[in-house]
Amino acid sequence: MEKYFQYNDIIIPEEEISNLNPDILKDLHDNANKFDEQNIYFILLFHYYHYKEEGKLEVAAYFSYLLSNYTFTCLKPLYYKDFSLRFAKEAIKLDEKKLYVKWLEELSKKL
Repeated sequence: MEKYFQYNDIIIPEEEISNLNPDILKDLHDNANKFDEQNIYFILLFHYYHYKEEGKLEVAAYFSYLLSNYTFTCLKPLYYKDFSLRFAKEAIKLDEKKLYVKWLEELSKKL
């Protein structure tokens, strides 16, 4: 997990964000303890807000997409379907990439 996330308040640089994807997050989740499963979510959430506040909406959109996917496929907390749907819609609102639209379509079929 340390390969992707550090616990010393370091921001993941934009050029390294593409190293994260749903498959990697699933692998990290599957190999994490309960504490780190939750930390993954909060790390993603922090970066979503960080980049959104910085005005880097394409980067924030990617984190919103990752949050949607991670919440739905891995974490599944209370109201996970609603959270996943909201994050998916937010990703599209910030950046209408085909990847995000396709994910929302897939997600909608599963709800």
